[in-house]
Amino acid sequence: SKGPFATFSVPGEPRDFASICFNFDGKLMLVGTAQGAAVSIDAFKGTELQTFRGHANKMGLPLEACFSADGAQVMSGSEDGKIW
Repeated sequence: SKGPFATFSVPGEPRDFASICFNFDGKLMLVGTAQGAAVSIDAFKGTELQTFRGHANKMGLPLEACFSADGAQVMSGSEDGKIW
């Protein structure tokens, strides 16, 4: 049994996913990666909507990312201690 969730491959460059969170209504996923980027994905179709880059991550650490409570902002940390 597959279960209630859809599965899909995210197009684009290969990434090591480090974290996944959903926005408040469950329509978007935000994926933190070990490649210094966070990726916003449509949770139902699997299409990439936006990639947020610029995080310092020379060590390839897994980045955590999340939506603000209203879903209007994206926040992520980086290895240099900054919050984006």
